[in-house]
Amino acid sequence: MSNMLNEILYLPELIGEQVVTLDKVVREVLSFREITSIKEIVFTGCGDSWFAGLGAERFFRKVCNIQTRAVRAMEASRYDLVDYQSAFPRNPLVLAISVSGRVIRTVEALKVAQANDFLTIALVGDLESPLAKSADRIIPCKLKALPRSPGVASYRVSQLALYLFGTHIAEVRRRISATEGNRLRDQLKSCADQVAWGIKANADIAQELATQMVNTKYYTFLGDGPHLASAHFAAAKITEGVGYIAIPQETEEWAHLQYFENAFSEIPTFLITSKGRGYTRMLELLVPMKRIGRKIITVCENSCEELVLQSDYHLRVSEGVNPFFAPIVNPVGIELFTTHLSDMKRASYYRENIEGYPRYANTIRDNQLLSKDEIEAL
Repeated sequence: MSNMLNEILYLPELIGEQVVTLDKVVREVLSFREITSIKEIVFTGCGDSWFAGLGAERFFRKVCNIQTRAVRAMEASRYDLVDYQSAFPRNPLVLAISVSGRVIRTVEALKVAQANDFLTIALVGDLESPLAKSADRIIPCKLKALPRSPGVASYRVSQLALYLFGTHIAEVRRRISATEGNRLRDQLKSCADQVAWGIKANADIAQELATQMVNTKYYTFLGDGPHLASAHFAAAKITEGVGYIAIPQETEEWAHLQYFENAFSEIPTFLITSKGRGYTRMLELLVPMKRIGRKIITVCENSCEELVLQSDYHLRVSEGVNPFFAPIVNPVGIELFTTHLSDMKRASYYRENIEGYPRYANTIRDNQLLSKDEIEAL
């Protein structure tokens, strides 16, 4: 059994454990006064860490009623936070996400935020890392040691920490009651069962899909709203796990860009959705997708009947998932597909057995960190 598959199978247990652990942790991060003083929140990170923030930003806007945005670390450090002039002290709250805590651009973004006297939090696994040591506060996200593979467990831990932190903030700011907060926590716990259901429901179809597409080297993943983060994450796992080209795209933007692609025939197009605000647009786009020969793979609940009936393949999602928490549950079928595809191609994760890829982290950890003054001088 591959490392990635082992990690996928571990997810239900992980989610069940981490909801309880992290709920205690996030309650201690900020004081009552600090929470009630928040005017804006900026999530920043790279790769999976940015995807986690992207998936959670709407939850913070809606449930906490705080303007929240997820900004890529490079954008945050070199262009956004460095020039930000806030009207409120210690704002925005900048929450930097990195499980390793050693991603230089994320550390740089946090240090730029501190230079501007913004309140900073590191959501981090390694408490001895540069990110952890630089932040004003820490949300520790500790994982048991796992064999190296494209991170599916660390991504879920980052997501859970963000949702639980947001729930606590909403309670303190009296946006929701304690009863409503506990209902959200229970729904997060139920994600463990929903992921377990998805693993079982997609076991055969994910392997069949990988068999059919073993030599297909280009994929697109569509999503909007809460599903856009899943599109980014799914594409990243294909690239990390197999080395194929995988493009995430927002639903409407596909119609403006990827619709015109014809370099490959029958481009596999994964539609990640639910019966929410983007569903009718997905249905509309099925017509041109099928007309130009796209191979459609739906990633949604069985209740999305119109979409499922017109697809070539269907990766199933459990019914009853809170739309806010869809980024935790929805990717499971695609993760299974990725691990089977990787096994069939005998691909090394992150291309580490190929000359020229001596160490994955050399592109993100061993590079120059600039100060706010140095950035402003560029």
